[in-house]
Amino acid sequence: MNAPIRKPTVAQANDFGLTQIGQWTDYQSSPPLDEQLTQRGIEFDRADIPHLVGMGGCAYLIFYCSPNSGKPVTVLCVPVRADIDSFYEDYWYFEGMSREQALADEQIWLTRYDLCRALLAAS
Repeated sequence: MNAPIRKPTVAQANDFGLTQIGQWTDYQSSPPLDEQLTQRGIEFDRADIPHLVGMGGCAYLIFYCSPNSGKPVTVLCVPVRADIDSFYEDYWYFEGMSREQALADEQIWLTRYDLCRALLAAS
């Protein structure tokens, strides 16, 4: 049986394209986003962002086409090691952003990540 793709929460209104916020932790029974997409048969691509590093390693982008809306989706994934035996990934969804748009300027992801965290902290 396929694990359902976890439904992220809708992001507050913003002017930088963030549409949803999600998180995966190693304490959940569902797998991380890339494994969920594979289980659902949804094709995706991945690109590392080596200049954006969370406390759990290098951030990366996942690109796929939403099976519901047909729109391209770019997800900023930031791994975090909260403790010696605790790991999670923050997911920042940008629905409507294609792979080409996302990779046009990789440096913008440093700013976008800061904007995402500030938006989350303000909620």
